Amino acid sequence: DRQDRQDRQDRQDRQDAAGTKGLLTQGFHSNNTASHWRGWLVPLSAIAFWIVAAIAVLIANSVRRSEERTSGQGPVKEWAVAAAGGVVPEMQWFVKTETFTRPYPEVKPHLEAHRRWVATLREQGQVITSGYRVDAEGRPGGGGLMIFAAWSHAAAEALVHQDPLIANNCVDWQLNRWIPEVGDLDVC
Repeated sequence: DRQDRQDRQDRQDRQDAAGTKGLLTQGFHSNNTASHWRGWLVPLSAIAFWIVAAIAVLIANSVRRSEERTSGQGPVKEWAVAAAGGVVPEMQWFVKTETFTRPYPEVKPHLEAHRRWVATLREQGQVITSGYRVDAEGRPGGGGLMIFAAWSHAAAEALVHQDPLIANNCVDWQLNRWIPEVGDLDVC
């Protein structure tokens, strides 16, 4: 009886020293009673749960990236879904118009930065296009126009504030949501 207790204690000490390994192998070194098998079933079921959860996340991310590539609208932000009561909101069109407030030589470096900024956004999947307005003779000076998609007016305004032309006080600007009534745009 004393030897059995000592053997059980030795076995328990080895399992404790082995940590998780002891929990996972306990059933294979025991007398196969139900109480011994429970010791490693709980850790295995937890491991199985996390493996299944990881696979589900990988599949969901793969589907999301596939949808982003086909829609060109980028990922749906979690906060946008939460703000819409759990419903995925539709992208909305926005138009930013602007006119220079400083002489062109002062604006030129910021205009180049604006072009790089728009190009980077497009590379990241943002639906956006930007250009300048001209008069009847094709002369610039009418100001700029940027058309883009965003989840909300607040998101659109946050994006516009990142524009180097605005951040450097080169333009007076106005932001409006545009609701297509006949037809729609497909900005590529």
